[in-house]
Amino acid sequence: MATQAAGTCVYYSNFGNWCGFYSGTANIGFGSPNYAAVKEIQSLINQVTIWTRDHQALKVDGHFGDKTKKAVKWFQSTYKVKPYDGIVGKKTWGALRAL
Repeated sequence: MATQAAGTCVYYSNFGNWCGFYSGTANIGFGSPNYAAVKEIQSLINQVTIWTRDHQALKVDGHFGDKTKKAVKWFQSTYKVKPYDGIVGKKTWGALRAL
């Protein structure tokens, strides 16, 4: 993938959406210390979903707290990615990247 400013999500045909913070698929949930992955999740939800139509944009700070968990559960429910548990695993990463 090309170099880009972190936080600006770009779609790559061989990868999907990428915001420049994290490209893995580790399970990430409440309290996760993986700040790069959490920033990627926060940026993806803000930029490639309809979250900001009805909600305030997530602060892209790398902290997986209550607001990020609520947004992940909303994403999973809205885009039918089960389970609706607020944990970003392979299925949720794939859905976020595919939008």
